Amino acid sequence: MGINQLFKKKYFLVSLQFATLFVIIPTLFYSLFVLLRRLFLNENENIKTSFTCFVLAILPVTASMHLLKAIFKTTSRIPYWKIAISDPLGYQSANAIISNTVTLNKFFYLHSGYDICWDILCVFT
Repeated sequence: MGINQLFKKKYFLVSLQFATLFVIIPTLFYSLFVLLRRLFLNENENIKTSFTCFVLAILPVTASMHLLKAIFKTTSRIPYWKIAISDPLGYQSANAIISNTVTLNKFFYLHSGYDICWDILCVFT
């Protein structure tokens, strides 16, 4: 098998994973709730209107969860900021972290980041 065939096979698998994760699963998820809505609440409504209402209802939840994920990622990287500012390229810092000569502030990572995200989640709900 040549390199070109391997690239095509990998590209196909990545495309299939992308389609499954971002197209097929959300479509099934939304369609399930749209069908349940039509079944139990409003049988006369067409599917497009039901789908639009459901997507508009779930949009703030999706947006707030993306915001929460961004805050989680940002706060989990706070212990690295001091090292990143002192060594912008990161070669010495990476070697120091690997050799355990530099320790990170794990307390802030374990407590404050999760507390901030929990507080924000409680405000939005």
